[in-house]
Amino acid sequence: MKKLFLTASFIVTAFLTNAQTNKGQGIWTGSVSLGYSSQKNKSGFSDFSNQSSAYGLNVTRGAFFKDNWLLGVGLTTGLVVSNFRGTGIDRPEYVKSTQYGLGLNGFVRRYWG
Repeated sequence: MKKLFLTASFIVTAFLTNAQTNKGQGIWTGSVSLGYSSQKNKSGFSDFSNQSSAYGLNVTRGAFFKDNWLLGVGLTTGLVVSNFRGTGIDRPEYVKSTQYGLGLNGFVRRYWG
């Protein structure tokens, strides 16, 4: 019964779904990403720890220039911050690193159906 209900729901949804792919329509999409990592190591000669945080944002805009043809542009940004602490045989060390990224891309998509 459960399988029958899921199959019927899928078929009804497939028939009722209508993509707006006509000339003049548009679409906005976006995504956000977050990440964190931490690493520690202790040995007889050295100790170190490394922490890293990453952030990203992606925004895309597209417009249908012809029926079923989408032309768009996307902007991607990113930031990575890393902290390294270590003690070696001769001296302690601390390094902070910050990296920025920026990207611009374009795309063309064709929709069938």
